Amino acid sequence: MLERLAIGAKFYQLRPQSVDGLHYAPIEARVSKHLSQEGIMRRNRAFKVVLALVGALFLAAVYPALGGIRHPEGSDTGDTMMMSLYATLGVFLLLAIREPSAHRNVIAFAAWSSFAHAVVMSLLAITLASERVGYLMGSAVLVIIGIALIALAPPKSVEQTKQLAP
Repeated sequence: MLERLAIGAKFYQLRPQSVDGLHYAPIEARVSKHLSQEGIMRRNRAFKVVLALVGALFLAAVYPALGGIRHPEGSDTGDTMMMSLYATLGVFLLLAIREPSAHRNVIAFAAWSSFAHAVVMSLLAITLASERVGYLMGSAVLVIIGIALIALAPPKSVEQTKQLAP
């Protein structure tokens, strides 16, 4: 019989090496179950903090969006529309805190859209010298957000893995 042991964000497949099934091959699997459970709990807690911070930051975009709606003559309509999208994404990231593994697609979208936004801002920084510093700083923040969301993202649940198995 095959067993699974979660260590960090990885699942190791434990395969019996002897007939009696008492010895297992991967050295990583010999880590005590208590330590691996504690590591998983810390990682999940850190990820929920990141989700809360990013979700709140994105949700704060509602203020410039409302300002652009109230005073459209003094605002860039493209920025106003973009802020409404970020505010909506922030709401869904905050909702994902309860069960991050069930909302992997929303989290992945937030990460990869942050990378895409950072690339566009960096390219604009090349041509717009007056906005260069601000655009590059914004790009750096978006890259950090994307990396944090991807690096700490929860693994697929066992149920999801079983559904994908033939």
